[in-house]
Amino acid sequence: MKNLSVCPTDVHPMARPGRSWGRWLSPALTSALMVAASLVSSHLAQAQTPALQFSFEDAPGTSTTNSGSVNVSLNLFNASSVATDLHGAIGSGVLGALNGNRSLNFSNATYVTSGGVNGPSANVINSAALGFGNITSFTATEWFKESLLPPANGLLGRMFILGSGSAATDINAANTIGMKWQQPNQWNVSIGTGNPTATAIFASNLPTNQWLFMAIVYDGTNVFIYQGSDAASTKLISTTAAPGLVENLGASASLYLGNRNTAQRAFAGWIDDFRFYTNYAGSAAFVENIRQQSAPLPTITGIYPDGSRLMQATNNFTFTVASLTGANLTNVSLTLNSVNVSAQLQIVTNGTPGTATNLSLTYAGLPQNRANNTYAIAVADANGIPNSSAGTFDT
Repeated sequence: MKNLSVCPTDVHPMARPGRSWGRWLSPALTSALMVAASLVSSHLAQAQTPALQFSFEDAPGTSTTNSGSVNVSLNLFNASSVATDLHGAIGSGVLGALNGNRSLNFSNATYVTSGGVNGPSANVINSAALGFGNITSFTATEWFKESLLPPANGLLGRMFILGSGSAATDINAANTIGMKWQQPNQWNVSIGTGNPTATAIFASNLPTNQWLFMAIVYDGTNVFIYQGSDAASTKLISTTAAPGLVENLGASASLYLGNRNTAQRAFAGWIDDFRFYTNYAGSAAFVENIRQQSAPLPTITGIYPDGSRLMQATNNFTFTVASLTGANLTNVSLTLNSVNVSAQLQIVTNGTPGTATNLSLTYAGLPQNRANNTYAIAVADANGIPNSSAGTFDT
């Protein structure tokens, strides 16, 4: 067995709703931080309900329902504008390999030499449910996975367009909000007219066949564009000044996902968990919390003793941590009864921290004949994605 003396000094401060995290500044602060983090995570999860949230879990069918706050459904069409079931197969969603979730399948879109991308469409036209009136701030998030690298011709896929009445034919028009690909390494965001309002440019082409996360936040003054993935936390890519924009969606509006009103600006790939929050500017922590709701965190399992029975007879505290994304585990910490005992952890199986994706660990110094022992475990992977677990037990 190998001694483990790795203690995280900078664990990422977000976790999936209902789970806590730890930044192990000192043993004395552990309990307070865990409680505070749990409250923050709960607040992030409950602070706002999106007006629109399409997760595509209601297959089969040629429409998909909104699980946000308004009663509306997207209608699904193929490239010939024929109603078609575009729900992806079971397991095609961001976490599909783990939970079987679906996505919206636009992977059969094809490039046209001079006309962009010919492909399917998902839309709702001139619906009173989308009549949100004046939009002075918003947060939009979306997951997508490219099946083909976009052509470098500027005639690229629209990820979403929201506009007043039935006139939401494309972005860069009055009273519309939307995002499109401009190049394989460039996103353009348009809020009303403007060519574009904001741009995010990446150092290289974004990858195909990997789930990517996008968030656009407008706070009434600036447009913030964030990007992450199923294996990496969100990063702020660009900030663009755009003070005082007001887009009037009126009493009815239209929405397109993955295309515009014609069939030749389609996104080629899969789309999952589109959300739109009206008149709400989410923080960086807010959008990262949304990403983590659909991204696999490191797991913590096999905890013993775990408090499920009285007076569990053992001298050892054991648990297993694992990465579901293939990223190596770099930080593991254990605090028992408010004392950080990470330096005394022993790795029972599967290598060393920093070079393994699965570790079984044990601490051999449990106090005996004691009630209400407390434990707090924290783990993070090489991408900075954390998870933690806490509880009580008797020995």
